[in-house]
Amino acid sequence: MTESPLSLWTSKLKDAAPEIRAQACKELGRLRDPAAIRPLVNAYQQDSEASVRLAAEAALRKLGRQAPGAGGEGWLRVATLALVGSLVILLGLNVALRLGGGDAEEVAAPTATPETPTDRDVLLSQYQNLLQQAQADVAAMRAEWNLGAGQLTCAATLNRPQPIEMRPIDDQTYPDFGFVPTLNQAVTNLNFFPIRFWDVACADGTRGTVQQAIDASDELTRIETFLAQAEQGLTQAIENPLMPIDVSAPEAPTPESTPAELPTPEAPATEPTPTPEGG
Repeated sequence: MTESPLSLWTSKLKDAAPEIRAQACKELGRLRDPAAIRPLVNAYQQDSEASVRLAAEAALRKLGRQAPGAGGEGWLRVATLALVGSLVILLGLNVALRLGGGDAEEVAAPTATPETPTDRDVLLSQYQNLLQQAQADVAAMRAEWNLGAGQLTCAATLNRPQPIEMRPIDDQTYPDFGFVPTLNQAVTNLNFFPIRFWDVACADGTRGTVQQAIDASDELTRIETFLAQAEQGLTQAIENPLMPIDVSAPEAPTPESTPAELPTPEAPATEPTPTPEGG
């Protein structure tokens, strides 16, 4: 049985060679298939190579431009553009937060100088709040999508939290905050799929389709797993905190090892030159 182009190029995203993965992103962008969105998003968010991430972003933008806009495919165009737009906004926000600035709107980030770690209790409170907001939105989305196709109330009140990146100095200072990337991933996915699907379904008047409900439910299950892992790590950091690392302390000088003196080689003994006997 011939493998479909979607399946073929999606499998190539796992190839060991980054150039093959980048080419797979380009080919997925040419398929005009909404099923290509999810693997492209995963490549954009998770691939270790910048060239692959750039190819995935270009493919997502291409899908947004190519999505049909007439007849029964109207929702596809709205959903594709919304998903791509959401990705660009989220990643732009993350970049702005990492760089600490520009004119981008800040997301409840604690104030601290670049050389001073943020107070631990402030960070814990910040991520507790982010977790609780995400959990509340997951529950609200569960309640909406469980109503079935065409039955969304479109009246849910959402927090719509955004990922909060740790500053490099905080990341180095607090070794037990390893739960933060998992929490941020859950928040990103929550905004990107279930909430965005809900926004589109309510905006276009369909109030949800069977496939949207299935996709949203599957994604919510994955998000709940991420949130449970993040909550476990957060609880551990609160109840059993690790000693912070003072990254400003100068490193202790490493004593230089003095090479052992080699013995001076003795001059080789010379044998006496035989004296010729007199005749």
